[in-house]
Amino acid sequence: MRSLKRQIRGLILKFLDQLYPDGATAAFLEGLLADWSIFICTRSVLEELRWLMDRGYVEARGVELPAPVDRVDKFVITPKGKALLSGEMLDAGVMLEGLS
Repeated sequence: MRSLKRQIRGLILKFLDQLYPDGATAAFLEGLLADWSIFICTRSVLEELRWLMDRGYVEARGVELPAPVDRVDKFVITPKGKALLSGEMLDAGVMLEGLS
């Protein structure tokens, strides 16, 4: 399960990078994950988004913080998230290899 969470975090960052600067809703990210045959509930997607937000890789848009993560309109990758994707930094909690 731990490696699945790491893979989901990497995919979310990859998706948000491709959608930058517009970002995406949690429901949209859930659908993109399903396209990769990763079927998880919205609550699980929100948990991974919160993890990514807590580390500064993703930010909330369309809501005044602090607010519950399920009230966020859109999520957008941050410069720190882009640096992680480009290999400028590492995080053992995010799997990026094999996500091309």
